[in-house]
Amino acid sequence: MSFDTVLIANRGAIATRIIRTARAMGLRTVAVYSAADAGSLHVSAADEAVCIGPGPAAQSYLNVEAILAAAKATGTGAIHPGYGFLAENAEFAESCAAAGIAFIGPTPENIRTFGLKHSARALAEAHGLPLAPGTGLLTGADEAAAAAARIGYPVILKATAGGGGIGMRVCESEAQVREGFAAVVRQGEASFGDAGVFLERYVPRARHLEVQIFGDGKGRVMALGERDCSLQRRNQKVVEEAPAPCLSDTKRAELIAAAVRLGEAAGYRSAGTVEFLYDAAREDFFFLEMNTRLQVEHGVTEEVTGIDLVEWMIRGAAGDFTMLDAPAPATRGHSVQVRLYAEDPGQDYRPTVGTLTNVAFPPDIRAETWVMAGSEVSAFYDPMLAKLITRGETREEAIAAMQAALSASRVDGIETNLRWLREVVRHEGFTSGNVSTRMLEGVAYQRRAIRVIGGGTATSVQDWPGRLGLWNVGVPPSGPMDDLSFRLGNRILGNPEGTAGLEVTASGPTLLFEADATICLTGADFGATLDGVPAPRGEALAVKAGQTLAMGRAGGGGMRGYILVAGGLDVVPYLGSASTFTLGQFGGPAARALVAGDVLHLNPPLQGRGITEGGGGASDRDPKASLSGQRRSPLHPDPAGRGSPPPVGEDMLRWLADLPVAALRLDDDVLTALRRLGIKRLGELAGVSGAGEEDLAREAAARDALRRRFRNRHSPAANPLLRLDQLLGRVPEPLLPVIARPMPLVQRRLMEPLRHRTPLDTVLADLAADMVRALEARGEGARRLELALWRVDGEVLMRRIELAAATREAAHITRLFAARLDDVDAGFGIELVQLRASWSEPLHLAQADLDAAAEDHGTSLAACIDRLSVRLGPRAVTRPVARASHIPERAQGWQPPLAPVPPSQAGLAFHTRPLKLLDRPEPIAVLHAAPDGVPQRFRWRGEVREVARAEGPERIAPEWWRERSTVRLRDYYRIEDAAGRRYWIYRAGLAGDGRGGVPEWFLQGLCA
Repeated sequence: MSFDTVLIANRGAIATRIIRTARAMGLRTVAVYSAADAGSLHVSAADEAVCIGPGPAAQSYLNVEAILAAAKATGTGAIHPGYGFLAENAEFAESCAAAGIAFIGPTPENIRTFGLKHSARALAEAHGLPLAPGTGLLTGADEAAAAAARIGYPVILKATAGGGGIGMRVCESEAQVREGFAAVVRQGEASFGDAGVFLERYVPRARHLEVQIFGDGKGRVMALGERDCSLQRRNQKVVEEAPAPCLSDTKRAELIAAAVRLGEAAGYRSAGTVEFLYDAAREDFFFLEMNTRLQVEHGVTEEVTGIDLVEWMIRGAAGDFTMLDAPAPATRGHSVQVRLYAEDPGQDYRPTVGTLTNVAFPPDIRAETWVMAGSEVSAFYDPMLAKLITRGETREEAIAAMQAALSASRVDGIETNLRWLREVVRHEGFTSGNVSTRMLEGVAYQRRAIRVIGGGTATSVQDWPGRLGLWNVGVPPSGPMDDLSFRLGNRILGNPEGTAGLEVTASGPTLLFEADATICLTGADFGATLDGVPAPRGEALAVKAGQTLAMGRAGGGGMRGYILVAGGLDVVPYLGSASTFTLGQFGGPAARALVAGDVLHLNPPLQGRGITEGGGGASDRDPKASLSGQRRSPLHPDPAGRGSPPPVGEDMLRWLADLPVAALRLDDDVLTALRRLGIKRLGELAGVSGAGEEDLAREAAARDALRRRFRNRHSPAANPLLRLDQLLGRVPEPLLPVIARPMPLVQRRLMEPLRHRTPLDTVLADLAADMVRALEARGEGARRLELALWRVDGEVLMRRIELAAATREAAHITRLFAARLDDVDAGFGIELVQLRASWSEPLHLAQADLDAAAEDHGTSLAACIDRLSVRLGPRAVTRPVARASHIPERAQGWQPPLAPVPPSQAGLAFHTRPLKLLDRPEPIAVLHAAPDGVPQRFRWRGEVREVARAEGPERIAPEWWRERSTVRLRDYYRIEDAAGRRYWIYRAGLAGDGRGGVPEWFLQGLCA
């Protein structure tokens, strides 16, 4: 070979394609790139890369001088132009020859002959190729109108130098011809530098067929089969296949003979494609044009012939045409290609730009692409991201392989036509082979998605428990700040708790629903409206396609709210979570907060699903995990079988009392024991009286069975009798206040991190004034205030202060906190200052509401729960601790329980398998705790023990705490019971334990 280095004067998928073959031939490769393509795969794939200019193509990929300079600087012996840009530029081919560089493609004369469509028509007509009735170059609109009237409508106006579907206009009347003529003239002049226009008869339901040829420039031309490229949108090819379906052998032979005849007449060299219009109804074909370059769809020809067209072109440029000495290769099998574009089918296929956060194609297909996760798609170039090619022994096999490949492919970060392509390759018109250039107009595409009209202050996708356990590699935890509200919304909708949803901060987004959906709003009140009508919180809300959800600023308590959708959002996990980490720029659909124009795709709703049985598995954490083999949730029995959630409001207790015990899916021996006691419904547990010894023995058997059933559970969500809110599935509005946690009433995210005490005092004074106003607006006494200082490294520094209910002075709040700031290290910079408050009064109000509802039904829910706790045994059923002001935050590094509630409202909580943090830790139940959190009564091994003296709130930090960075510890006390026995009691969780580090009370041995 006369050269050893090939420069690819192109970009994108064709550049990577050419580099692959050149490298296989042992050639050195040089890539040229613009500043906008610095991260493209073709840059890293080449042996050497040269930047030839800024993003605009005119200053880079069309800059002949810059490309030739790069070729000379790198010792290039040949240039492959790919397709597009300079591939059909005769002057560029001549410039390469003048510089002593081989042009890998046809001769300049070939390019000129076929570059203008009117001259190509003349050559084709001279050699007997059939032409659609048409004209030569037109001089004006009057001549065009007269020609159209003679030929008959419809007609198509074409720019003589056009290509790729650009510079064409279909006209069905004289008025459209006159208007379209001027438009095509302008487009031809602007896009190709040639204003010439001609006219042809338009065949509405035609097929687009083409023949691949290869010549030696001396009269020898070989045909390499035909392709069908009929599936087009706005004259742009979308799906191509080889060989052409539903084409008789006679017509196929006539097509190939005509193409070879034209190539021989032109003395064609290298690869080229002769395109025809085929009228399937009349079985007539007409010459359209010839492309003097490698086609985008050349891959399907390679798949069925077994040749490498790029290799043939490179060999031909070196003067080696021995491949034409052998007979033309026979076609075997069938191949299909689709073009993946960065465009939004929901917005009239408008091109999209941005960063790709995920790119994944199946390994068993041929995928030619220039992108990967992290690639930046700019607006400077053609929006094609990739070509996906499949092959099969039959057309049916090739199509089935493409359908499977598109289903398995993912491209995230921007909108693409991937989902639309899935519909195209399943359309009956395509699978049957009865294709035409108008077929795609009949492909109905209705995506299940939400379009973002306005993003709000900071709206992001989150899931629970989020991204945990990666601090050792520098990735802080991600997930919903108020995970209680987040998980509650998913439970209301019947989603697994980990299903991805939206977190709204400070001010909310405006969302347009493009499909029917069911949503739930939880957390802070953002004054949400649905088409102007107030949208309720805490309940399932049906949204119709076309409706708009608008959310304003947060009001009342809290700064964060949540939008959960039945089925969840279709977001690919990153580092095990779909949560968005905006500072790290990863996670979520686009690695950032939502902005106007974003599209959120929806998963189909999980019909009839509530809390998963056998929780802690993949389906709890990943909504896209397989749901096969899972039974209906034992907590959501549905006699009607419609998958509807249980009732709320005043009917909830009646529903709970009527809940069949059999619906809890307990083991047979447990159900047998309950039936012998005459207990068929949950409400009957409160009415059982005076059991004899035989009944007590049966109860003991039931208790033991429950112990065995739940001994190895890894997640509280696995237990069929968990808590009141889980048992109901939906929490009514009066119960929402029981989710009592420190709520961030006011906060300041600082534009520049604070590094000095003085500005911190100033910010705190402003926040204190805002806090007073917020407290007055609530009209309730705050039991505790908290100050949280968030450092730029993600650590939170917190100081808590007890306040009297009457505290209402900003200056007093400021003094209390300022006195404790002296030991705060602001050397790393404080990024967020937050004041939070906790209340106790709302808990009593919620209890009153619940009791009032209970009286209407003659059933005491508290009594029902108490009775169940007694009947089924102390180790099986216990009460969670309920302390309104002592609920840890995510900032402390671990997840709080689902919903801390007062003992009278607490549901049922089962112990899970002990976490082996210490030598034989024992799980316990804390039945009562003082306001400072020190346990006063606890249950251990079936025995309730009173704490006589608590040496707390002293916190113990033993050696094992320092040795295990993944342990999440809180509330570690040394206590002494009435018998003088001393213990360590602590509440802890372990990251990566399958439960998101949800804490549980444990007891460890006797203290020395």
